[in-house]
Amino acid sequence: MLTSSFSIIYLLIVLLLFGRVDADQIIDTQTLSCNGASGGVKVHQTVFSDTIKNVQWLGNKTGEKVIYLLTESLSLYRSVDDGKIFTSIENILANNGPNPEITLVIPTTSALKTWFLGRKGDLWSTSNLGVSYHLHPIKVVTIQPNPEDPSQALATVATNCTSFDCVYELWYTKDSVAWTKIKELVSDYFWGRNGKIFVESWKSKSVHYSRWDCYLSSSTDEGHTWKDVAQHVVGSAIGREVLWVVRKKSEDSPSLQLLSSRNRGDDPLNLALLPTELPQNMFTVLDVDEDFIILNIQHQDARWGNVYISDDTDSNFALSLERNPRNVHGHVDFMPLESIDGIYFANAYLDDISLNNNDLTTLASFTYAGSWNVINPPTKDANGQPIACPGCTLHFHLKKKSSDTEDTYGAFHSNMNALGLILATGNIGPFLSTSNTNLYLSDDGGVTWSEIGEGGHVYEFADHGGVIMKALDSTTTSSVQYTWDQGKSWTTCDFGINPTEFHQILSEQTSTGLNFLLYGATSTQGSMKGIVMAIDLDDDKPRQCDTSPGSSDYEFWSLADTSISGMATQCFLGETKAIRRRVPSVACYDPLETQDTNVTKICECTLADYECDYCFKPYSTTDRRCVQDCPTEEIPSLSPPSVCHGHWNMTQGHRLTVGNKCKGGVNKNPVPQECPNYVPPEVKPGDPKDSTQAIALIVILSIAGFLVLVVGGLLLVGRNTGLKGLLRHLPRRMRDPFRGTGFVRLSSRNHDDLLDHEDEAHELDEDGNRLI
Repeated sequence: MLTSSFSIIYLLIVLLLFGRVDADQIIDTQTLSCNGASGGVKVHQTVFSDTIKNVQWLGNKTGEKVIYLLTESLSLYRSVDDGKIFTSIENILANNGPNPEITLVIPTTSALKTWFLGRKGDLWSTSNLGVSYHLHPIKVVTIQPNPEDPSQALATVATNCTSFDCVYELWYTKDSVAWTKIKELVSDYFWGRNGKIFVESWKSKSVHYSRWDCYLSSSTDEGHTWKDVAQHVVGSAIGREVLWVVRKKSEDSPSLQLLSSRNRGDDPLNLALLPTELPQNMFTVLDVDEDFIILNIQHQDARWGNVYISDDTDSNFALSLERNPRNVHGHVDFMPLESIDGIYFANAYLDDISLNNNDLTTLASFTYAGSWNVINPPTKDANGQPIACPGCTLHFHLKKKSSDTEDTYGAFHSNMNALGLILATGNIGPFLSTSNTNLYLSDDGGVTWSEIGEGGHVYEFADHGGVIMKALDSTTTSSVQYTWDQGKSWTTCDFGINPTEFHQILSEQTSTGLNFLLYGATSTQGSMKGIVMAIDLDDDKPRQCDTSPGSSDYEFWSLADTSISGMATQCFLGETKAIRRRVPSVACYDPLETQDTNVTKICECTLADYECDYCFKPYSTTDRRCVQDCPTEEIPSLSPPSVCHGHWNMTQGHRLTVGNKCKGGVNKNPVPQECPNYVPPEVKPGDPKDSTQAIALIVILSIAGFLVLVVGGLLLVGRNTGLKGLLRHLPRRMRDPFRGTGFVRLSSRNHDDLLDHEDEAHELDEDGNRLI
């Protein structure tokens, strides 16, 4: 290990570019050789005086990047060169006021703008990647920057504190300089769209802490005026485009109700209808899209909840998965795939016996949670040896911290810029286990998997997933490994230093570069110290991929190219959609920033394209036939409406999964039924209706004739200046009969034609309910 003079020279260049830093703020950095790697890869190592609490790597596609590192002793450091050099910024902050003791680094949607919250409520911000800082004149408890405008923020200020609690005020800044108090007796708050502010609060201190008297209010004028949105509010939040409100069902009951509003609260609130009478005690929003919402609702047992998916009105929810584990903080064993919509992974207790034994099974859905399947394991281990485990499946730890133990595992990891790639820690066996964990990789959205590492690991990918780096987890090591061909071959990078326990590997947010940052802890002179290693693989990257049309370095790939377990067709959500990506097994550097997409065909519908309708549920986790789950009188779609004209649609217990584009084939759509006692109207000569229709026709023709005259007159006016002067004296509405008329675009949603159905013989379950 040698301290490189290059590091000092490099630091001076950085300081000239990004601002002056006093000599006592420079953190000693060593440049190490990456033994085992070709191309002269260097490792920049920084050792801190204390262990590391948090690292945030902020950046955007324009190249603005900064890393903030916070230690357990609340010392704050900054790097503007991908972690090669770190400098302390404590003295800079202290020059503006009190001892900083930063506890939180709050990023915004701009890498330039960051907020820093001190232990005693002091608040700083920077708007230039940390070159300079501004100390704000208030002491805050929490702060939320506006995601649409980083210069705006909301913050809570504690007042009238007692040994029990404080009263909280809400303050607002529109320019990151001046602050204004806009609300008192605040419980919670968040941003809506176009600067809209939502606040949970009480109207009187006498009812403070009473959730029955808590209101959700909104303001569109920076807090000058407020409009009540809901009462009896227990909690509320914005998820993508949907406002969620949880309220008490009654003053004395612990049961709750869920309401939602589209367009971030601009639309009216709708009450969520759930196919169960079980109490609704806790809600976790798992995913939200334009056409659906997926929830985990804890009913009775605090260890798990049921997963429900809505229709496109956010109101009618159907059961998707039972006994999905959750903890008291609302964290759920449920993960979406970031790069492909509609794919989810979840753990579940398959039955009461599994629940009693705490035996979890990992399931995958490729149908927007409409159906679930077990995951087939790889046939060979990381060393290429056959895996002998008849009847076993593959299971994953879907959270960093297990819901049942204090053991930690590598995260279930995907990225929107790494198409179809997933890294996960888990095991092969009958159930999820806390032992015998290994590292697994999928390059096809979770359909097939390969084992790429023995034991627990931390890991990350970069270059659109073209390069993967891993290090052993929960043990000390002096090396890392990386691969350019999806784990078929690995390069070992040996630092030759004291063994280090790595806690996490990071890459820049877009996962398109070649820089990695590893951080963890190492023992130095009998004490644990934080350590960071910055690795840039630019000097060891393979050739650049050939991006020309028809290049063998790229492929048009789709989930339809692989066989999805449990699906009768190779189509994905009713279509074959091919996306151009680098061939996983080809070792080349991918310079592309975007990916081309082709839709090759629309598929015929199969049973796998449907989910259970409202008040129906799957017969079992793997049997997707739907069984009635509510009394018939509680299912509106099984009987004609009270006001019925012509026809009504009777459910078959199924509905197409959200986003599904299939046509023809299996038809489980609602079946049109004729309304009872419905007689089509018959108009006879001399009937009053006939006279009314005749009068209406005369009126329509008269209006049409008038419009013809108006249009003709306007054309004439265009050629006659004298008539133009006369026309100016007419009322504006007469001059332009279409002024103020709005044209409404009707829904463009395509409704498939219903196919004819023949009567079928239906199987019954053990309770006599019909399986559909």
